[in-house]
Amino acid sequence: MNGSGEESAESHEDGLVQDRVDQQQSTEVPREEELTLTWFAFKESPTVFGVFDTFQDEQGRTAHLNGKIAAAPMQIAPTMLAVDSPDIRTTDILATKLP
Repeated sequence: MNGSGEESAESHEDGLVQDRVDQQQSTEVPREEELTLTWFAFKESPTVFGVFDTFQDEQGRTAHLNGKIAAAPMQIAPTMLAVDSPDIRTTDILATKLP
């Protein structure tokens, strides 16, 4: 699993939300990342947003981190984020409950 946290710059909350929604609903970009199993965008507070993704293995994680979806936060960071770059973390899922 990868997770990234993003704090929006003042007055850019709506733009950051729209950017995440546009990415997730785009049919082309997620299809290109065949090794990304799931991709979720979330909101922690009015200005803090995040994304987490899941992968079958390290190959999928690496492909994602080098892909278009992972590059998007870096592109918007200078104008829409309160920090220079998003906080990207890698973790391993130990257990799940899925439908």
